[in-house]
Amino acid sequence: MSKLALAIDDKSSLNILKELAGLPLVVKIGPIVFLEEGFSLLKALKQSSFEVFLDLKFHDIPNTVLKAVEVCAKNNIDYLTVHTLGGKDMLNPLRDVKGSTNIIGVTILTSHDSSYLDFLGSKYGLEEMVLHLADVAYECGLDGVVCSGFEAFSIKNKFPNLKTVIPGVRLDKDKKDDQKRVTSLQEIVEVADIVVMGRSIFNSPNPKETIFSILNMLGGHHGNS
Repeated sequence: MSKLALAIDDKSSLNILKELAGLPLVVKIGPIVFLEEGFSLLKALKQSSFEVFLDLKFHDIPNTVLKAVEVCAKNNIDYLTVHTLGGKDMLNPLRDVKGSTNIIGVTILTSHDSSYLDFLGSKYGLEEMVLHLADVAYECGLDGVVCSGFEAFSIKNKFPNLKTVIPGVRLDKDKKDDQKRVTSLQEIVEVADIVVMGRSIFNSPNPKETIFSILNMLGGHHGNS
């Protein structure tokens, strides 16, 4: 059963959470909100029985990332992102300090398309590169990867035990915004362990009802009370 991660990218989006207590939600906190609110917010979310997804996408020298992951693990973060492009020397040691935290490796951001790989001078095509980075994540003992819906099927086929976290998910017929590799919820529900959605929810006429609808589609909630 897929989980819904509600993307909180600005402080105003926090207001809806008081109406959602008790729902089987993952709350994804990005760098802007985290820098403003800190670990106290994450602790409050845990006390409200939400799973916490801290999306900071660490990419630095190995020792710096190791220490940062250790701090997050001590604060009982459920999911934490790092960049797989940081390489094996950065990723390998994380399994020793992560505790119960799921380390999720970012492959290629869904705001990028194949022109980004041209910029990097990569020999790989886009899907080939994502699969290569998923292989790195698997070898290094990461718990999952962030990928677009386009690559998720191939990743699940090759690495069935890797969690797939899929952003760039939209409700049917809504706009892409700054994302380039976008899929609809209906297209990826079978292969997504975590579906990340924010704009489609907050831009809808009734965000709370939209969340109920999505949870019903994912099989994670029954009834609107």
